[in-house]
Amino acid sequence: MNKKAFLYALSELLSSLPKVEREKTLSYYAEIIDDQMEEGMTEEEAVDALGDVAHLADLAILNTPMSTLVKSKMRYNNNRLLTVLLILGFPLWFPLSVVFAVIGVALYIVAWAAVASVWVASASSVGAAVVSLFNTFFTNGVGNGVVFFGLFMTGVGLSVLLFFGAFLLSKLLIKFTHYSWETAKISLAKKRSA
Repeated sequence: MNKKAFLYALSELLSSLPKVEREKTLSYYAEIIDDQMEEGMTEEEAVDALGDVAHLADLAILNTPMSTLVKSKMRYNNNRLLTVLLILGFPLWFPLSVVFAVIGVALYIVAWAAVASVWVASASSVGAAVVSLFNTFFTNGVGNGVVFFGLFMTGVGLSVLLFFGAFLLSKLLIKFTHYSWETAKISLAKKRSA
């Protein structure tokens, strides 16, 4: 693929972005191609070195602020029929969208609360292990000392298990949040097929 075809394909994929953002991205990649050609690469080699056009378009969309994407989408959808349907259907779609948004936020909060409770349980196990260790040395009788030492070991094992579980759950939830945000940005910027 040559430079002109590459920039045209990239421009088509970024057509839903504002003109300023699109031109900035196109000039950036045109400059990269020119620099690589000055270093001795052919035009096709320079274009191939950049990688997949769709992936580069997704990266450009991800680097565009969400507010810019929303404003661009609002300007892009200038359809009178759609506007009339949105106004007439407002009593139906607005409450439903609010309910779905509230449910989504509530589920997200519940997920983080579950992760926080696992962290608290891990910390509680550490506290119980420390108390059991203390009681091991200051209890009457060897039998009670052995029981408390067993509770100490159980608390340590449980706290280690809960720590790694909480760490894994936190990591998964952070990845889910990042993935959801990127997906929302890309789907918002994609050109409507119709």
